[in-house]
Amino acid sequence: EGKILLYSTQTSLLTVIAEAILALVFPFRWEHVYIPVLPLQLIEFVNAPTPFIMGVNSYSLRQRRESFLAASCPEDVVVVNLDENKLRLPTRPLQPLPPRQHRK
Repeated sequence: EGKILLYSTQTSLLTVIAEAILALVFPFRWEHVYIPVLPLQLIEFVNAPTPFIMGVNSYSLRQRRESFLAASCPEDVVVVNLDENKLRLPTRPLQPLPPRQHRK
């Protein structure tokens, strides 16, 4: 569970990549917020406290992209720039998996 924000100038690419992420979760199901193309008017939803997969058309963000990522996007969000193949990982380290329990 985590927060993933995808952005690209190609809206169709956002949907394809978001669906691919859901396919990678199989055999489990993603039960959290899933918005493959988030309208710019709802961009504040990236501050949601719950896990999510969201996509944003970066053409809409072109003038405020850097300022948005620096100021508005929380530190715990994985930000994926699909146009430039860049990834911003959370600064806070991930919690380790619990130790493996052996069956008796």
